[in-house]
Amino acid sequence: MSYTLSALTTKADCTALINMVTKEKVSLQHRRTGLMIQTDNVTLTAQEIQIGMAAIQSEIDLLTGVLATLPPGPLYEDNHNKKVRAEYKLFL
Repeated sequence: MSYTLSALTTKADCTALINMVTKEKVSLQHRRTGLMIQTDNVTLTAQEIQIGMAAIQSEIDLLTGVLATLPPGPLYEDNHNKKVRAEYKLFL
């Protein structure tokens, strides 16, 4: 915010303006700190999501390899169901 210095005529006016600007500065510093904390939280959350997605993708890749070697039967169906659940987790 810009301030007109020509309106300052007394020491009290200067002191009042300094106090007002100091309060505004403290408020802006507090807001900046809050925004920095939010940014850090979003960054950490994004990293956690990426790690989780990589783990699920690894599980899907592993199950795909296992399914390629299994003959049809209950074990195949069990692993197929696990793969489908992992694929759903990846998209949720």
